[in-house]
Amino acid sequence: AGDSLWVTAIAPIAAGDVVTVDFFNLHYQPHADRHAVLSEADYECHCALCLGHAPDKTRAFNCVACADGIVHPTLDVYACSLCDAVWDNDLVERATAEEAILMDELEVFTAISLREIVAASLLHPFHHIFYATCSNLMNDSIDDTLTPEHALLVYKELLDSLNYVVPYPHASKIQLMNLMAQTSVGVGRIETARAHYEAAHAMSCLVFGSTCGETRLFEQLAEHTPTSVDEMAAIYGFEEEEEDDEEEEEEGGEEEDPADPSSHHTIENV
Repeated sequence: AGDSLWVTAIAPIAAGDVVTVDFFNLHYQPHADRHAVLSEADYECHCALCLGHAPDKTRAFNCVACADGIVHPTLDVYACSLCDAVWDNDLVERATAEEAILMDELEVFTAISLREIVAASLLHPFHHIFYATCSNLMNDSIDDTLTPEHALLVYKELLDSLNYVVPYPHASKIQLMNLMAQTSVGVGRIETARAHYEAAHAMSCLVFGSTCGETRLFEQLAEHTPTSVDEMAAIYGFEEEEEDDEEEEEEGGEEEDPADPSSHHTIENV
C-alpha cells in the first residue's frame, strides 16, 4: 500500500547482494518486448539479460549442428548452448523470417495441430511463440478434442519450458502443478496428484510464503488428497461458485454454463 512493497525472497539474500524485482509479467517475454515495456514505464533494468550479457532463452531455435542443442541470441550472436556453434547470417535470416511469419500468422485450435507445426519448425518447442500459443490453448479451453491423458502431457511440456526459461520458483509453475494435480485426480491417479500438490506447496512456500491462503490450501491438498472430482470441487469451493453463477443467470439472463468439474481443462484453478 502507498509506497510500501512486499517482497518474498525465493533464495537466501546476504547483505550487499544485488536483488532484481520483476514489477511486470516479463518472465517469458523476449528481450525486445521486455525493453519496450520497461522503457514505457521509465524503468531501467541492469540484469544480465537486459544488458545483453545473457542469451535470450525465450527465443529458442533447434541447432542444425548437433541433435539436442538449443540456439539462443545474445544480442546479435546466435549460438548453441550445447555445442557452441555460431550461426551465420543465412541461418539467422532463415530463423528470424520463420519467427516473424509464425508471430503474425500462427493460428491453431488443437494441441495436435500445434505439435505438428513445432515438429517441422526451426523454432524449438521452448520458443515463446509456441509457449504462448500452447498456454492459450489450455487456458481458453479451445481444444475440445484434448483428452485428460493428453492434457497431462501438454501441462508437463509447458512446465518443462518454464523450468528451462525461468530457472527459479515462479507462480506460473505453481499454476501448472495445480492443473496437473487436478487432472490427475480426474483420471484416478491419486498418488500422482499428491506428488503434484506437494510440489506446488513447496514452491508456494517460496513464492507466496508459508502463511498465504493458497499455500495452506496446497498443504491441505497434499496431506488429504481428494480421491474424486466431487471431493476436489468441494475443497476448492467450486460448488459455491456454481451456485453464485446460477443466481447471476437467474438475475441477469443467460450466461455461460458453470464450469463442469468433471472436465480436466474447465475446472478452475486456485
